[in-house]
Order: sequence, then C-alpha cells, then structure tokens
Amino acid sequence: MGDRRSLRDCLLETVDDLDSIAKQVLECLLNRDKHQRGGETLTSLVQLFNRKQDETRTLLQKVAEYRSRELLIRKLEVCVDERNKVIEQLEANLKVAEMAITSAVYQANTKLHSVRESEARPVNSEEVIRLAHQISKSYSVAAPLYWQQGTVMLFFGLYLHYIFLVLLLYESLLRTVLILVVKIVLSYAQASPSPRGGRGGAQWAGRGGAGGVSPFQKRASQV
Repeated sequence: MGDRRSLRDCLLETVDDLDSIAKQVLECLLNRDKHQRGGETLTSLVQLFNRKQDETRTLLQKVAEYRSRELLIRKLEVCVDERNKVIEQLEANLKVAEMAITSAVYQANTKLHSVRESEARPVNSEEVIRLAHQISKSYSVAAPLYWQQGTVMLFFGLYLHYIFLVLLLYESLLRTVLILVVKIVLSYAQASPSPRGGRGGAQWAGRGGAGGVSPFQKRASQV
C-alpha cells in the first residue's frame, strides 16, 4: 500500500529527521574523543543526512504539482456547488409540477365523475338554459324593468337603474301609505254619529242641545 499521508506531513517529518540527524552529528563531533568508533558513526549520520536531503528535494519538487491539483480541486468544488444549486432548483420545480399534476388529475377525475353522472341522468340543455334565463330574470338584484329574455344588454342594471328602482320602491310605499290613511279616515267617518237629524239629533239634544243643535253651533250663535 502506498503512503496516504499528505505532502505537508511528509515534509514536516523529513525536516524533523534532518534536525535530529544534525543534532546527532554535532554531538558526535563534540564527543569524538569519548567514543572509539566515532568516525563510523559520523559517516553513517552524514550519509543518512544526505538521503534525507534528497527526500526533501523530491518532496519540494512535488509542491507545484500538488498546488495545481489543489486549485483544480477547488474549481471542481465550485462547479459541484453550482450543480447542486441547479439540482435543488430542479427538485423544487419538480415538486411544484408534481403538485400541479396531482391537482389536475384530481380535477380530471372529478370532471369524469360528473360527466358519468350527467350521462347516467341526461338533462335537456334547452330546458336548463330556459330555467337559467328565468331565474336570472326573476331573482336578479337590480334587473331593469324593460329587460326580457334574449336582450343583448346584461341582465344586471347600471347605477341609474338602481336609482330608478329605489324611486319606484319609495313611490309604491308612499302610495300604499296614502291608501291606508284614506281607508282609516273613511272608516272613522262612517263609524262616527252624524249631528244632523235622526238618531244623531236626539243624541245631541240629550247632551243639552235644543232641537238637535250641537254644542259647537250653540257656541257660535252665542258669539
């Protein structure tokens, strides 16, 4: 298996090895007289130091390659983020389309059910149109009085029609009130006794009026 460590870790390890070897070389040079085989140890340390230097140069040559690779990775990450945004937008659009399709399918099923019911119980279209015109003519809120079935104008009136209908309503109401007042006056006049002759004269005479003279006529003669 290859070494999976990063370039940074390898460089740090090589630098630490060089530092350690350099310290050992200095220690051998300082304590050369104390060791019998100091020359052999120093030679091996120098060779190891040279090998570590070669490894360091090799790793430093890979820095440019790793840098370009890192730039490529960053560009790819940016592209991946953009693709993720596009995918999320497509997912949202697909969800909206799914909801619209579901609603359309439900409405279509409802329409088909209505069509099946209408086919099972057919109704004459002319009869429906006639009833619709009759309902519109009879129960419209402000239909003009001159509107009839087949009139090109709309069955609901304009503002002037509203005013005209209100005036007609007030006129009919006033006419009804006047008729009631006249009836009440006539019924009161027929029910009240007459002061001239007959039973009425006797009643006025019984109240103190001689010859059937009313108190009002008596007061007028005294004046």
